Amino acid sequence: MNSSKQRLARPAAVWLFDAALCSAVLCAAMSGQAASAQPPSAAEKPAAKKPAAEKPADSDAASAAATGAEESAEQMERLLAKLSSNQYIQRETATLKLAGFGHAAVPVLVRGVTGADLETTERAMQLLERLALSEQPTDPPIAWEAISTLASSGNGTAASRAKSALRAVSLHRQSMAREHLAAEGITVGLSNVIMEASAINEEVVYVPPTWSGEAKDLRWLAWLHHVSYAAVEGVSINREVLEQVTQMPDLKNVIITDTDLSSAELQPLTTLDRLDQLEIRYTPIDDSAIELIKRLPLRQKLILKGTKVTPEAVESLRRDLPELPIVYQRGGFLGVRCDPFSPRCQITVVMNGSAAEVAGMRAGDIVTRVGERPIGRFADLQDAIGEYAPGEAIPIALDRGGQKIEVVAELGMMDSEDD
Repeated sequence: MNSSKQRLARPAAVWLFDAALCSAVLCAAMSGQAASAQPPSAAEKPAAKKPAAEKPADSDAASAAATGAEESAEQMERLLAKLSSNQYIQRETATLKLAGFGHAAVPVLVRGVTGADLETTERAMQLLERLALSEQPTDPPIAWEAISTLASSGNGTAASRAKSALRAVSLHRQSMAREHLAAEGITVGLSNVIMEASAINEEVVYVPPTWSGEAKDLRWLAWLHHVSYAAVEGVSINREVLEQVTQMPDLKNVIITDTDLSSAELQPLTTLDRLDQLEIRYTPIDDSAIELIKRLPLRQKLILKGTKVTPEAVESLRRDLPELPIVYQRGGFLGVRCDPFSPRCQITVVMNGSAAEVAGMRAGDIVTRVGERPIGRFADLQDAIGEYAPGEAIPIALDRGGQKIEVVAELGMMDSEDD
């Protein structure tokens, strides 16, 4: 069996760096360099030379930098060639030295991955993977992008190994992101966050009203794949926070609640390539937000509840975006649930502490009228309540076991999470 096949038959442990051996090699090399660097004796000293004419400092610096870069490139190429050496110690030493060049070695490593020698491919990919693992969210993703490009380059050995490395790095990044976000008080996972009066049955990034950190603390969101919902709430939410939220790679649905955001501060949402649903609740955006909303890549639904946007502006938006469903409500909240498929608006749940409970409404009651508006289905009740603002008192007619009664409910505001 030839030496190349012998190398490929090694167990997986061979691919790991022999730290002790490499350390000994480097120490020996450094000792040799130190010995050769001792100052010469008086007899050995060369005769003094006349000083050369002075050159501009900038010219010298640029020349030295160019020379250094060229020498480094040549050295990396020589080290890459040694990754396929027949001698194990040379392969290990070359691997360790290439690692010392950091991200400057990425172009050379990419060539190594795509070469014909399988051991060079494996070692070069290991180094690229380690560099990608060392990158932080604020760093240029040089190694990550190199691996991504290799993974999409075909179905060969290099592409297959790159896809494997990409999965490993992605899992590591997501784990780190969840850990750091949790430490900042940011929830990532299944929750009771509400969108258009219904709980979301998917993972959600939730920035709660108790959060008082800085926008830079959310930089880990850029590494959070496979989460398409983000909900932000509270007075700490500003434009910089939205900029970080929009870095989520798979973001498609956004909920903004109880913030002090102005219309102009919604600008980061325009950077998204796709936005399925946007809900803005109890936030003082006004008619000036309409032009910005028109530029959003909205596909499924816009929900405006408790904003300062006027009905006239919403009608203008509906005319310009006729295919986009728009839910516009003034923000009053009654606090009942009904069967949406029933021909009658019969209450199934009265929420604790809600306006409905305070008014004396009960499960089993059938809502027949709100103000002067007759109610048939649950959708009719939702539309009717949507015409009122929080704090308004409205008369509601009920059928309770055949008995006609009327209550007055002072509407509240909808919570961000479902109890």
